Amino acid sequence: MTKTQHPYVTTRYSQRHPHWVNTALGTSAATIGNYGCLISALASGLADLEITLYGREPDPGSLNRWLARNNGFTQGNLLVFGAVVKLGVEMAHYVDCSQRPAPLDVIADALAQRAIVLAEVDFRPGGSRNQHWVRILPTKKNLTSAEQKAALEKDCFVMDPWMPDRYSWRWLMSGYALPSWDGPERALFRVVVYQRQPVEGPLPPTPEGHYAFTGDVTTVQPELHRWVSFEA
Repeated sequence: MTKTQHPYVTTRYSQRHPHWVNTALGTSAATIGNYGCLISALASGLADLEITLYGREPDPGSLNRWLARNNGFTQGNLLVFGAVVKLGVEMAHYVDCSQRPAPLDVIADALAQRAIVLAEVDFRPGGSRNQHWVRILPTKKNLTSAEQKAALEKDCFVMDPWMPDRYSWRWLMSGYALPSWDGPERALFRVVVYQRQPVEGPLPPTPEGHYAFTGDVTTVQPELHRWVSFEA
């Protein structure tokens, strides 16, 4: 894990870090090293929102364990996007942009508010879509929503969990787009935004140390259980 000061303090995780590269993802035979891009990107964002797990900031290994113990996976290793509402965050946006331009205005507003922005990209552009997840970051500090959108129209600055954490910063259009694609609106296939919510008082204890369930995630997004966290 690496923390960096640009564009603001950001926790960078690699799914292939030796601490968890061979750890089973959820309850499946797949590993975090091969298929843990989504939980690695999510753990980065939760750490930057100062969410804690087991008394410390989350990393891909601890988040994987927590999700496995708190109904955070379906079919073994498919993330239930709404499961982390139990940790004091809410899923503010879920946008399937595989058949339409990605909502750069939504992303810009979220970045301006220091929210977590996760995006599905194509790991190997040019053929059948190979799902991979990255975390979108602002390019500079203290940009307004309008300034963020203007920057996003040129390119997206991302943390890529597939890369070693010291080298995980990259530009979307140079890594996950074909030269013929118009811009980031074409290169993003799904966008998920999480933001922190204030919690009034401690969550009530539940059996086996699980967090109390604070809402039915299927009422937030009915399709939550159908999305796969695969990558190439």
